[in-house]
Amino acid sequence: MALKQIDKVKINGILKNNIDCIKYQHFFPKNKKVDYTIEEVIDYLITMNQKRLETNDISYKSFNKTLEVMSLLLATHSRKEEIQDILIIKIKKMSDEYYKKVEDNLIEKNEQTEFIFEQLNGFISLKTNDKINDDNIDVIEEKLTFEARIKALQDELDELKKASTKNESTLTSTINKKKNEIEKLKNEIKELQDLVKQYKKEIKNIDNNKIKTDKIIEKLNKNIEDLNKEINDLLSQIEHLHKVIESNRKTIEQKDERIKEQDEEIKDLKKEKRKKQFNEEKIEKIKHCIFKLLYRVDNITLDEIYKILNRQGYDIEKSEIFRIIMELKTKYLISKTDDNIFSLNKKVITNKEKTLSTRDKELDVLIISDYQINGINKMVLNDLDAIFEYCINNNIQYILYLGNLIRVPFLNEYQDSYGLLKYTEKTVINFCENYPYAKGINSIVLGSNRELSGVAAGINPLSFIEKERYDFTQIGFNHGILNINNNKVFVHAKRRFTETDKVNDLENYYQHYSLKRKETYLDIIGLGEKHFSDINNSYIIVPSLNNYDHFGECTHIKFIIDDNNNIVNTYIMQLIRTKKLLVASQIQYRK
Repeated sequence: MALKQIDKVKINGILKNNIDCIKYQHFFPKNKKVDYTIEEVIDYLITMNQKRLETNDISYKSFNKTLEVMSLLLATHSRKEEIQDILIIKIKKMSDEYYKKVEDNLIEKNEQTEFIFEQLNGFISLKTNDKINDDNIDVIEEKLTFEARIKALQDELDELKKASTKNESTLTSTINKKKNEIEKLKNEIKELQDLVKQYKKEIKNIDNNKIKTDKIIEKLNKNIEDLNKEINDLLSQIEHLHKVIESNRKTIEQKDERIKEQDEEIKDLKKEKRKKQFNEEKIEKIKHCIFKLLYRVDNITLDEIYKILNRQGYDIEKSEIFRIIMELKTKYLISKTDDNIFSLNKKVITNKEKTLSTRDKELDVLIISDYQINGINKMVLNDLDAIFEYCINNNIQYILYLGNLIRVPFLNEYQDSYGLLKYTEKTVINFCENYPYAKGINSIVLGSNRELSGVAAGINPLSFIEKERYDFTQIGFNHGILNINNNKVFVHAKRRFTETDKVNDLENYYQHYSLKRKETYLDIIGLGEKHFSDINNSYIIVPSLNNYDHFGECTHIKFIIDDNNNIVNTYIMQLIRTKKLLVASQIQYRK
């Protein structure tokens, strides 16, 4: 919800030139199209008044006029559309801050201002169904992070609570059980004691059975002794249980304290994450602004960048701006002079030479053109499996990509060059991480218009791939040279190579790039519409592979080398694919 600088100038002009009577048509003329919305105008006006409130410097004529314009735009807003929550929040905060300033005698009270604030609150209540307050704001801003750590802490808390409840329940049940047993034993002891009393009475009356009675008494006394011992054991168990209960109580208290500490730690983590997110978003916005400046202005100084960023509201030091630019420079095409003057380098090196040497008498190259990979999906993986299987089975050491390996959108498809830059970077990283490896197979890439679109936006996709993948080498854009044991083969990424006059068209191409055709053993031309070989004029055309209905075609070339390192024979094989690569035709070529 941000206006362009030119739109801000227009709005300020309307406020200044029509200060006494402003109408909706001033901002949104019926016969003219504007690039901003009602919400963006309101947000900008809120920002203007917020700065006035922060400095306590309020000119009520301009302050109230800005509020009246907000009220006018809210009244004109379609009844079927709800006001964005962030605008409601900002208006509410501005209103609260105004009344707070008045209450603290920092600014003077103004009845007209309060009347307009009541109008604004009335429009807000009519156009939204949800009540916006500070709690809602906190909910919007409160997003849990470090989920794995927080969840682990919460699970530990639940387990502690569950274990504590379970132990208390078990101990209580055991104590009750033992108490019941003790009570039962006490009743039995009482019964035995009553029986002993009865036996003692009988003993007094039985003199003739004294021996028998003594044995009975001895047995009874032993029973009583055993019962007393069991009672003592039970009392010891009860005492032990009391100690266990006390120990568990202390453990639970310690765990409760630990839970409190973990709660505090979680709160700190949330605050730290919110702070980190805010800083990352701020840095990303600054990067975006810096890159837009580099894209639009050649040879811009650090001082100029610093002044522009500060005018746009970024409170940042020059040293931090310099650090960010140097970080961008590691990945993107940014140049710097000793005087801290920066530019976006949109020039690329062409006609690079790649040496392909072999100790064998044969050198095999698989040539693919116009693949236009924009993501490694199942279809692309199947294609790559077929390509690498063919290379391994036929002892191919090199895969040559002639033009448009990566599908970079054209710059006119993106309103923002920085958006294209980030999209291209993401696409290339995905390619580098998922493109397969195979021992002994290296890839050579010649760029064309798709890769050059990335260069125009500020990133060289081929250099990025070359840095990330040791098995890839770039040879520039549009045309390059393969040096095969000191035999030169020229390769080109040239679209729409005409059918009617191929040789003259090729000669004109050589003249345009100041190349000498007599230096080349063979010309290999990519981005063709179909496979074509003209051995009389020493060139072949490799067709596009980016046919999404089927695999398309590619070419396998076998160079035969003699003892003097000269190419003495060449076999050119046209390949098509069903489920794997198959040789559809083969011709022999000698220069």
